[in-house]
Amino acid sequence: MNVFKAEPARTLFIGDNYFTDIIGANSIGMDTLWINKYDHEFPGEVHPDYMTEHVLDLEKLIIRGERKSSDDKSISN
Repeated sequence: MNVFKAEPARTLFIGDNYFTDIIGANSIGMDTLWINKYDHEFPGEVHPDYMTEHVLDLEKLIIRGERKSSDDKSISN
């Protein structure tokens, strides 16, 4: 993050491991996208900002320009 002068609050962390990716990124203030390809329930109290079953669905999020505002975190609709 320091190398690119990135701010956690303006960074989206994309990961497929809830425990190492989502919890870790959330703990420093990053928005998170959990690639949950098996549609698991949240195994803990930390909720990702977005969730999808496939990384290619990220394009939909970018094109729609969505912001965190909905209770429905899925982007694969």
